[in-house]
Formats: sequence, C-alpha cells, structure tokens
Amino acid sequence: MPLTKTEHELLDAVVTFGGYVTRGMVELHRPEITVQWANKLLYSLSEKKYIKYAAGDSRLNQQTVYQVTYLACKEFGCPNSHMRRRHNPEAMRRYLIRSHFLFSAATLEQYRPMAASEQRIGHLLSLGFPENVLPYKVNNGTPVTQVEEPILTYRPFAPDGGLCVALVDQPDADPLRQLRTYVGRYIPIIRSQVVPLVFLSVVEGEERGMLYRSLYAALCREVKVQMPEWKTYAINYTYNYCFSGF
Repeated sequence: MPLTKTEHELLDAVVTFGGYVTRGMVELHRPEITVQWANKLLYSLSEKKYIKYAAGDSRLNQQTVYQVTYLACKEFGCPNSHMRRRHNPEAMRRYLIRSHFLFSAATLEQYRPMAASEQRIGHLLSLGFPENVLPYKVNNGTPVTQVEEPILTYRPFAPDGGLCVALVDQPDADPLRQLRTYVGRYIPIIRSQVVPLVFLSVVEGEERGMLYRSLYAALCREVKVQMPEWKTYAINYTYNYCFSGF
C-alpha cells in the first residue's frame, strides 16, 4: 500500500534518526497532532509493514516501541541497514535515547541534525578538517573513517560557527569508560582547532548528566589539551522497559 505524505515524512525521520519510534517521538515530530492521530499514524505504518513491534506494553503504561523493517529501509535506499536488525535490549535502549533526542532537536530548528555518518564526514571535511583527524574504526584490520556521533550546527546546541557533538549514553555501561572512549575519538579534532567545538552528553535523566559533568571535569585536569565545553541534554524519560520485549 502506498504511503501518504504525512506517513512518508514521518518514516523518513524514523529511518534518519535511528530506526526506532514511539508515540511520544511522533508527538515531538508533529507537536500539533493529537495522541489519537499519532497512534493512528503508527498503526497505519505497522499495517503497511514499514515498522514492527519491538517492545512495550500499554497495559503497563508503557509506550509501544516500533522498529523499521526491510521495507522501510528499502524505501529510503538503505535495504541492508543495521537499523532493521534485531538488537539486544542494551543497544535498543541506547538507540531509543538517540532517536528521542534527535526528534526533539529537529523540532527546535528548521535544520535537521546530521544523523548519517557520510553526511557528518562530508560536513567536517567541508569545514576544513583534514581527514586524518576524523574519528575512525578498524574493519578487518583497515582503518575506516566513521563519525558515529550525531552532529548539530545550530543553537542552542552549537556555538556560532561551531559544532556540537552529541555523545549518547549507554545507561547500563560504565560512564567513565564511555567518556574516555568518546573523548579519545575527538582529541585530534580538538587539537586541530578548525572551529569551536562543544560536547553534549545525551542521557535519560539529570542525575546521570551530573555524573558525566563531574567525570569530564576530572578528565580535563588529566589531559594536556584545551578541552571543549561540556553540556548535558536529559530527555527525562526512561526506556528501561525495552528489556521486557525480550
């Protein structure tokens, strides 16, 4: 069945922002719509096989979590995307925090956050960053440039003319280890000083955010580099119930 214009726009956002969606995210995406309309949109996309149930139980006052399918990824040119594959509960929870944040960030400006690695790499290169300072991963022994973290270029997230790198928390993992990994990826970019940079920790709640700020302050005292400002964005919602889907 063909998609309506509204369904296509929503599905585009779901695929772009990480592959998961809930009614609450739909309401962030379209603040003017009612709860009933949001549920109807999700139901329609589910009936058309573009999204599928992943977790949640309305009887327990949990928002149903939907995940994109092969059909959705094919619609937007990425049929083999990892977004449609089965994820363990820990990974799902982090993807949900990421999607929630990106849906929120996209409503604050007419610009979308850069959610695809290729888009982020292209933007960083266009600003004048040499490719050899960009984050990378080693695949089969070969370093491959890959920018996993969402990048935002507009206020209130980024400084004028600068970048905001969003570091999405994995709630069940050690925050200090995550912090060192995140920051380690960006030390070459920090040293290059091409444009102003801000780090933004994306967490479920304020308490976790305060912990990150404290750890980052301690880390700044250890390194011999002028470190970027650290900000926190709490979505003020927990997706720990996604474990019940397994």
